[in-house]
Amino acid sequence: MSVSLLFRRFAKRLVPQAIILLYHRVAENDIDPQLLCVSPKNFADHMEVLRTTCRPLSLGKLSGRKLLNLGSPRSAVVTFDDGYADNFMNAKPILQRYEIPATVFVSTGFIDTKQAPYWDELASIFLQTPVLPPKLTLLVNGEMKIWEFDGEQSIDGAWHVLKEIKFARQGAYQTLCDLLRSLSPQMRDEIMTHIRKWSRKDEAAAANNQFMTVEQLGRLTDDGLMEAGAHTITHPNLASLSAQEQRREIVEGRRQLEEMTGHRVCSFAYPYGSRDNYTLETVQILEEEGFDCGCSNFGGTAWFGTNRYQLPRVLVRNWPAEEFADHIKRFFVVD
Repeated sequence: MSVSLLFRRFAKRLVPQAIILLYHRVAENDIDPQLLCVSPKNFADHMEVLRTTCRPLSLGKLSGRKLLNLGSPRSAVVTFDDGYADNFMNAKPILQRYEIPATVFVSTGFIDTKQAPYWDELASIFLQTPVLPPKLTLLVNGEMKIWEFDGEQSIDGAWHVLKEIKFARQGAYQTLCDLLRSLSPQMRDEIMTHIRKWSRKDEAAAANNQFMTVEQLGRLTDDGLMEAGAHTITHPNLASLSAQEQRREIVEGRRQLEEMTGHRVCSFAYPYGSRDNYTLETVQILEEEGFDCGCSNFGGTAWFGTNRYQLPRVLVRNWPAEEFADHIKRFFVVD
């Protein structure tokens, strides 16, 4: 074992750590293929676990040198991505009940619009539409892609991306989500326009996945318990954009968010958040633009040796209380 690894393990036993939890929605949906929804009951149980086993704190306390002064060996931070309306309607009352702060990372292009993000819209089209045209043909980056549905009817809404693909609709949904995630916002919009015309479904088809209004966003942050963090304008894969395009998404998204909330925005979360969804150039932009921290979507705990512009987060599923508590405990155990 290397000296560096031994030092890190020794240091982690002495220095307080924090787990940053990543939620998306607090809701019960008919379909949830990306596993983004945590039911209000389970979310309340999660907050009960945090209140009784950890020290809940705000994301701001993890910025810079504050990582050295967490004051507890088991601290926890709650965050949400994207800006769904249920963050305000369902999550905020529960957070108020338990007096637990949270940060909501908002993609401003979703606010005050009925347009659903492509992953919700594709789910509505491919997993809920009773009858689809028999064949979908797309030209993407010079390559022709074809899906045939052979008269398939709408299928079981319990399917999600961790389950086996048994129908062409499921395969089309998963393949298209992966494809659109890698494309620029402009190409993504062009493909979604084509798919809407092909399926004869408009942008309002996924209205149950609506995002916050400007008024709701203002009320979300009005008492200081919940704060807004930047999450770009259009939720792109930043690694696919030029430095200039990245800076615009990051800086203009923050400007719009500050205008909507009336509060300074000092934190950022990378859309999708895996290591291949942003670059060192992206991290440099956050530093240059004066953000306090940047949050990712890969697991781990934060401690004094953690890069504050690449803070790890733990993606939370719709776990019952006991399973959630087991996950929390596991992340605080040092190998």
